[in-house]
Amino acid sequence: MAELISSKPQPLSTADRSPVLAAIEGVLHLFQADLLRRRSVRLLLLAVLLIPCALRTYLGAPIPMKRYGPDAFILLDGAWRVLNGQVPHVDFYSSFGPVMYLLVALGMKLASTTALGLSYCQALVGVVLAFWSFRISTRRLAAVPAVLFCVFVVLLSLAPYEIGESPASLAPSTTYNRYSYALLALIVLESLCPPRTVANGADEELAGGISTGIALGITLFLKISFFLAGVPLLAALCVCRRQERRRWIGCASGFGLLFLAVMVYLRFDVAVVWHDLRLTASTKKIPLQRAVDVLLPTFGPMLWLIFLSFFASFVRTRGEGNTFPRHLTFAAVVVAIVNYLVILGNHQDSGLPLGVALSIILLGVICGGRSYPKSDRNLTLYRAVLFIWSAFFFIPPIASDLAGLGYGAIEANRYRRSSVLEFDSPRLKPMLFVGPREFGSSYVTCINEGIHMLRGQPANETIATLSYTNPFPYALGRTPAHGGTTYFWVDYNFSDRMRPPGELMLGDASIVMVPKYWSDGGAVDGFGGYVKRNYNLAQESPCWALYRRK
Repeated sequence: MAELISSKPQPLSTADRSPVLAAIEGVLHLFQADLLRRRSVRLLLLAVLLIPCALRTYLGAPIPMKRYGPDAFILLDGAWRVLNGQVPHVDFYSSFGPVMYLLVALGMKLASTTALGLSYCQALVGVVLAFWSFRISTRRLAAVPAVLFCVFVVLLSLAPYEIGESPASLAPSTTYNRYSYALLALIVLESLCPPRTVANGADEELAGGISTGIALGITLFLKISFFLAGVPLLAALCVCRRQERRRWIGCASGFGLLFLAVMVYLRFDVAVVWHDLRLTASTKKIPLQRAVDVLLPTFGPMLWLIFLSFFASFVRTRGEGNTFPRHLTFAAVVVAIVNYLVILGNHQDSGLPLGVALSIILLGVICGGRSYPKSDRNLTLYRAVLFIWSAFFFIPPIASDLAGLGYGAIEANRYRRSSVLEFDSPRLKPMLFVGPREFGSSYVTCINEGIHMLRGQPANETIATLSYTNPFPYALGRTPAHGGTTYFWVDYNFSDRMRPPGELMLGDASIVMVPKYWSDGGAVDGFGGYVKRNYNLAQESPCWALYRRK
């Protein structure tokens, strides 16, 4: 190994330089070229990054959902509560932080309170992350790796399917996981890569710290499991580059300002926030079999990443100072472990988005500094092998996310001209459930049946359900009940060993809709007795039993 990457270049005559070797050197040089010096090129890159955001907006009408369609109502119900003046944690039980509901509420505002707000929300997040990732990456990576990093982050936030599943399985669920992964990717980049320029290095360290602090703060109020992953990630990666005092000042400032702003919104009611998070943590159950099932598909990619980082650490650069991260193997181990632990707490079986971010960062190391010796045949070939190795890690997920966006646009255009059973509510018209069984027409039929039943009830009565999600207040434009929750899912926000009181899960609802189909998330078994004790059966249909408070 030492002989292969010897610091003494082996000079080659012109005759010895094969076209293949020259082409390899050209590609490696391209990945270190300063292509973003001109302002017009930077503006063009930003415009290109905004194209997927526009495409995600195009998916909005209609939104074809082939899997996990009912999950959309978790976000829509929570955002509808926010639009009606309720505050997450303070006014209703939520295992998610307020950020996701606020984002969807903003999208709904732009979409005249229709379900188009889901697509608008995701497109807006993509726009913000496009500018954010551009600002951070272009000052820490060479041009081409920076472009790849921006493309990866934007597509990660926009793709309309669950991470680890087929891009053809269009779904509205777990967008909060995508946003959180994108934020952690930004933290990984800033933690590993110092600013490339020395002139404004102090200011860039401050700006990078502010970025990391804000990103970490958002994960705290978006999905706390990612915050619990982000803190040790940030701490462990400290050894991978020189630490500057201004960076940590910026990090503390960014986190503190974000924390203060959200706590003002939450009325500084720390007790209710802690109650919801503690209750969620105590109800979550991760069996040993789940840990094994997740490890099997992720172990290979984790080893791939660790060995890539190990061999990349042998690449010696000259004249680059402290612009490249150190202890790459350790960084890869940390990233792999953190990503694995995050998967365990998610509705996700595979996929290493943080590893993809690291593999793109490694390109800067693999392709070398601007001054590495091009005449060294062995070093050039070594870098070429590592380059291909890293490409096999980051190209498939980027291509998959891009394919998901393209497929979603094609399907949205196709369903514009087809006759699919629609929800009987103007707000829900943009959503098309085109999946099998509970993700398709049978679910839409039952929801429409419930809507028809509730239209005959007094408009001032508030509505809850013992179903997995509650579409009715939003679909009918009714004032949501005070209290309650946005979803029922056994072992996620309640369990047999930690069952919250019925008053917490249903609030002060005047009516409770109890489903007769299976998609209840375990709510009927868990809280059916409470409903029968406090409500009277008032009406029945093939899909629903309507209970009114005694």
